[in-house]
Amino acid sequence: MKAVITAASPQHRNLPVQTLSDPKGEPVPLISLHLRDLEAAGIHEVAVIHHPDDGDLYLEAASQYRQRLTMIPQDNPHGFGDAVLRAAGFTEGEPFVLLVCDHLFLSRDREKNCVQQLVELYQRLQSPVSAVQPTHESQVTRFGVVAGEPVSQASGLYKVREVREKPTPTEAELHMRVPGNRSGYYLGFFGIHVLGEEIFRILESQQEAESSLGLSPALNELARKGHLHAALLEGSRFDLEAEYGLLQAQLAMALSGPNREMVLADLVRVLAETQ
Repeated sequence: MKAVITAASPQHRNLPVQTLSDPKGEPVPLISLHLRDLEAAGIHEVAVIHHPDDGDLYLEAASQYRQRLTMIPQDNPHGFGDAVLRAAGFTEGEPFVLLVCDHLFLSRDREKNCVQQLVELYQRLQSPVSAVQPTHESQVTRFGVVAGEPVSQASGLYKVREVREKPTPTEAELHMRVPGNRSGYYLGFFGIHVLGEEIFRILESQQEAESSLGLSPALNELARKGHLHAALLEGSRFDLEAEYGLLQAQLAMALSGPNREMVLADLVRVLAETQ
């Protein structure tokens, strides 16, 4: 299995090289955190879809992982789906992990990171699967949202019937309710998918009809054919582009590590000093 990281959006270009302190307190660029998770999942061939000016910067930030990267520039971009489609030759028909560059993924499972959890589920299902997270209605305009039916009680696995990109809260209430979800919450994309070559065929078929090629319409086509699952993972995603998103991600990662008590003590000190 291979992996694709999308990082060419003008809003995302600086995020892969953003340095955070990992759970042990060591500074690590975000792209290296993602590559570390992929390596733990047994994935060693990774394509990075990037702005033509940023390839060398990302290679430098990737550090010891740089030798396994294939850099694919997205010149003349036409949307997220267009970025994904650029990786068709790289994947060579293999299933692949698709990972967005503007999120931090933090597992609650001490044995498996979020990528490992989703890859293992794909291997069991042998079907495309997207990770999702319960997302409050006030946040749905920032994410793709899925609707579907639970595969079984308390499994956290859903058969997807529809995908909508950044619906309004009203749209979500009318069309995207999922049995078992709390009122006002919907299944928003987590930022990790495991997909097969069918997604490229769908994107190619949609390419001529759309000036901007999105991924959600292609995933919706997969769902319409009955070929897409969604899964809740033991973990959380943090959108670094959200207001204070980088701060929330850093705090969550610091509090998940062995220095939790020290971090809490520092937070109390900062609170006292800034009153």
